Amino acid sequence: MSAKVWREWVLVGAAIALAMLAVANTYRVFNHTMDEQNHIAGGLEWLQRGSYTLEYQHPPIARILLGIGPFLAGLRLSDPFLFWEDSYGLLYQQDYWKVLSLARAGNLVFLALATWFVYLWGRRWFDAAHGVIAALVFLALPPILGHAGLATLDLGCAAMLLCAVYCLLRWREEAGSKWLIWSSITCTLAVLTKFSNLVFLGASVLVGIIYFLEPLRRAWAAGGGQRRQALGRAGLFVLLSLIVGWGVYRFHLGSLNDHIAASQPEFKKSWAERLQAMRPERRQMIETAAAIRMPLLEVLHGFREVSEHNRKGHQTYLLGVFSMKGAWYFSPLVIGIKTPPAILLLLAIGLWLVLAKWRACTWPQRLTLMIPVVLLAICMVSSINIGIRHCLAVFPFFAILASHGICRIAEWWKLPQQRILVQAVLLLAVFSSTVLAYPDQLAYFNFIAGAEPEKIVVESDLDWGQDLDRLSRRLAEKKIASVKLAYFGSALPERHGLPRFELADPKEKQTGWIAISAQKLYLSFAKDGSYGWLKQYQPVERVGKSIFLFYIEQ
Repeated sequence: MSAKVWREWVLVGAAIALAMLAVANTYRVFNHTMDEQNHIAGGLEWLQRGSYTLEYQHPPIARILLGIGPFLAGLRLSDPFLFWEDSYGLLYQQDYWKVLSLARAGNLVFLALATWFVYLWGRRWFDAAHGVIAALVFLALPPILGHAGLATLDLGCAAMLLCAVYCLLRWREEAGSKWLIWSSITCTLAVLTKFSNLVFLGASVLVGIIYFLEPLRRAWAAGGGQRRQALGRAGLFVLLSLIVGWGVYRFHLGSLNDHIAASQPEFKKSWAERLQAMRPERRQMIETAAAIRMPLLEVLHGFREVSEHNRKGHQTYLLGVFSMKGAWYFSPLVIGIKTPPAILLLLAIGLWLVLAKWRACTWPQRLTLMIPVVLLAICMVSSINIGIRHCLAVFPFFAILASHGICRIAEWWKLPQQRILVQAVLLLAVFSSTVLAYPDQLAYFNFIAGAEPEKIVVESDLDWGQDLDRLSRRLAEKKIASVKLAYFGSALPERHGLPRFELADPKEKQTGWIAISAQKLYLSFAKDGSYGWLKQYQPVERVGKSIFLFYIEQ
């Protein structure tokens, strides 16, 4: 390894370490958000019981990492354990902050992995300066740092997708067993980190299908041994993927009957009705097949649950309007208001530079632009519009393109010292937004959103229930003895030191101190008019970013 490469590794490694420390420093600022306890429970089931049955919609890879710390600290699921009911009290069985911090630390693996592969991608398919600068830009993105500090799956989804596509490109460039094996493993792990990666991966390959299939076309045209070798490699890729995937599910065998038994009542009813409508001999054949035990049925069940969730939609708030299906422009809008302006500008420059020299660009350089575009298009047609977290996968590519803008701007100066200074100034501008927002990267908005971003979006972009403990500390500082509470989140108010409280009435005016989550004040109001009586008053202050504190006189 050359001294230059060694210096790059040290710089990128140091940046990752500093980012990890900054993220870890937020663990005790925010109580757990809406979904964290469920993901930890899923990981604990895999580690404790060797099974994965509590919830199929989210696969196990990231959850295992999130569960390792609490498991080693002695946290265990009760027997029986009801996923939706018992998860709420799970983190309070031991030292709450210790267990939560250990779970969140598992997500730092994905932060390091994503940053490292951003560096590798930029270095290999652009140049060394691109790689280092891209890694730094990636670590300056508030949505990345915000979600890196939680025990959730979205950063893992983005990290593993990047790893998988990188390995596929390396396999395309260097035909052989090494990158075939790595491609198979990383693609499988990507899908089993979050099922949306199956669509993301397929789309990423599809936009470069001419590039990816060219070696296969040549082998097929050559015929004979080369054709057999190509088919053998494809077969090995599939076989290894199946083995790795089955291993993730602990080599469990299940039947379609198990799958149906774990389904929602409406699906069971529909299945029974279809069976009854069949001819007796056909019904007997189906019932016999449904009893056969086979691997990876958890994946089938998970895909079906994700598809059902997308079909039904999810309650969404956008620009004052409540919806169950969202809007096609949700994802580009939240990217536009939650990405620092300096990065948006550099991203636009990088995009323009790649497009301007499209014919001269290599296929990996073109894919650096094409992949995030197609990923964003997929997010735009989704019916689940609940936050920028569902499109985090675009940000590694955005960071690389923004680094392209920085490097090309620096090239306008002739002297190396001048170029380094220009790069440093641009990186300072990039980091300014996330430094000023610290520790609230999760709820960061740029100036485009204005002073009241809650009028545009809420949910996990602003209010994921993370500020309840902050509210408790603020009420103690103000010596408030009682409060009426309208909290959105999964944390238990009685376990976070709040003073005497009662639930705020959503329809009738109340007096005294009232603390209300942004989700309740905006999404619930847009949905059914709840808490509309509070709209005529101004809050005394905002606690954290997501809770409004009112005082209504008698």
